[in-house]
Amino acid sequence: HPGVPVVRIGKPGGRVVVGLPAVRQPHTGDATEAHPVGWLYTATLSGLARSTRYSYEIQCGALAGRTGSVATTPQRGEPITFVALGDSGRRHEDHRIVATGITQVAPDLLVNSGDVVASGIPSDWRLFFEIERDLLASTPLFLAFGNHESIAGTELYEAYFPCEQPGPAGSRSCVRDFG
Repeated sequence: HPGVPVVRIGKPGGRVVVGLPAVRQPHTGDATEAHPVGWLYTATLSGLARSTRYSYEIQCGALAGRTGSVATTPQRGEPITFVALGDSGRRHEDHRIVATGITQVAPDLLVNSGDVVASGIPSDWRLFFEIERDLLASTPLFLAFGNHESIAGTELYEAYFPCEQPGPAGSRSCVRDFG
């Protein structure tokens, strides 16, 4: 384990707004067949202006950092662009082409109706995140729970897409707010 990642986020022009350590999720570990993407970290940022694109860098010890940019939600009343898709977990080359195209469109939001993996086994998730890496580095994803995500169990889905505001009791629904 190379250390705790630090997230640095700034406005265009390079001014760092905040540098903070990310928090490791308790149930994950090194990249293994059980947890294919390794450690899961989260960082909560607050006080960011709406309708603003922020650059970011994620640095972990001496490892090369990952950089990108992400936009905050638009001002109330401003239009948003979103892409809706689903059932991308089986035809991987088609999925790769679609993800590349969506990345080029640069929507404000990505909504996926589920079935992003074939059966929910670790190698499925590894492939999903590899295909969508560039897209997810800049676009928020609202993912509905599909039946394919649970064929091999729900542990990985729940680890990768935690729900802070569950829907009705007994359902797999999750309430998300985009601004």
